[in-house]
Amino acid sequence: MMIHSVPPPEDAERLGLIARLRHRLAMHVPVAPFNATSDTPAVSFTFDDVPDTAAMAGAALLEEHGARATYYVAGSMLGIQASHWRVLDAGMVVDLHARGHEIGCHSHNHERADLVTGAQIQADILRNRALLKGIEPGLPLKNFAYPFGIGTLAWKRCLKKHFRSSRSVRPHLNHGAMDAQYLNALPLTGRQMDEGSIDRAYEEAARKKAWLIFYSHDVTAQPSDYGCSPGLLRHALRAAERFGLRVETVDHALTRIASRIGQQAWLLAIPLV
Repeated sequence: MMIHSVPPPEDAERLGLIARLRHRLAMHVPVAPFNATSDTPAVSFTFDDVPDTAAMAGAALLEEHGARATYYVAGSMLGIQASHWRVLDAGMVVDLHARGHEIGCHSHNHERADLVTGAQIQADILRNRALLKGIEPGLPLKNFAYPFGIGTLAWKRCLKKHFRSSRSVRPHLNHGAMDAQYLNALPLTGRQMDEGSIDRAYEEAARKKAWLIFYSHDVTAQPSDYGCSPGLLRHALRAAERFGLRVETVDHALTRIASRIGQQAWLLAIPLV
């Protein structure tokens, strides 16, 4: 079966008027405010939809550098041949977790947030959680990423009950006043980044003591427009060491930032809903 999992254009201006308004509210109305600046700059590598190449070649490269990533899984896509890649299967989820990588949630049906409303939001979240817990009961499942990078205020308020954070694709660093339910992230894709732009992002993160999150999809020599080559990922990992950025999963970064004196204690808590 073929499905299409590639994100639409990340420019929200191409959405309908109502969808744009909901998206902008999600961007600018915080529901989980926290201070993301810390004493140590950091970078997190995240993969959405999780093509099998990200779970294999991507994970192997990270591990060569003593690093681990956060993989956001949409349950309905497990094992599926998508339009640009094959998605990881249940066995790969178990294997990634056993190797120390973080498994996050990416909704179950992988629909845009503005198309899922009301009770459907809660149902989708619980369905994905139940499926992944059925695969590996030990999965913490503490962090989320919006399908297509698009959020709404209704989603944010519901997600706060279930997850420590939710990641968008708004292309900025995380520092200063932030919303844990709308984390910023930069694309680690050959279409949008090269070695120079990675280095410049690291330089800024080091200067501001910020938390940089990268997101990508497939990791292969000829990646889709939404993925990266092993060479680009390898450069990003080596450059993180060169610029003095700690490489952490999303959950480890949140724990470290929340442990700072004066930081909100709720960030350390695991949602129980």
